[in-house]
Amino acid sequence: MEHESKAADKVLTLFHKMKIRSEKKRSLEDAETDPEKIKRIKAKRETLQAIKYFIVAGSAGAIQVGTYALFHDAMKWVPWLAHLVSLILSVLWNFTLNRKYTFKSAVNVPKAMLKVALYYVVFTPLSMFWTGALTTGIWGVEGMGIHAWAVEVPTLLINGITEYLYQKFFVFNDAKEKKNR
Repeated sequence: MEHESKAADKVLTLFHKMKIRSEKKRSLEDAETDPEKIKRIKAKRETLQAIKYFIVAGSAGAIQVGTYALFHDAMKWVPWLAHLVSLILSVLWNFTLNRKYTFKSAVNVPKAMLKVALYYVVFTPLSMFWTGALTTGIWGVEGMGIHAWAVEVPTLLINGITEYLYQKFFVFNDAKEKKNR
């Protein structure tokens, strides 16, 4: 009797596992056709991608802040030059990690890097100018005397947000289109 009970339990367990698998499969099939579920899944994916991006961007920001402190505070470089060199170092870090882990992109790396370079062709001179103009001066413009760190931190935030949008919708968008085809 006890042996039959164990055998019956195994059969019930097997049927239970099959039922769970069937329910999971049905749930996935429903998710593929239910617009609301698709919308929720996409929203969750987008949120996770943004979180990953800003974690990596935070580490790039730490690199930028650390190297800025080294160049500006320890080595006494002018703020705009310290900003430029620390920005280049953080961009290389940010691009490499976000391409691989956040956007999971296998697009042509030189092409993607060129697109990022185009962003920085605009952002770098602008940020160098406002950093210099708000602090010690640059290119013949007298500085306003604002503390360098009071300019550098908001500049980091502006860079992080605008670059996320730029990379998401322009640099790595090709990979998403090919993946969805």
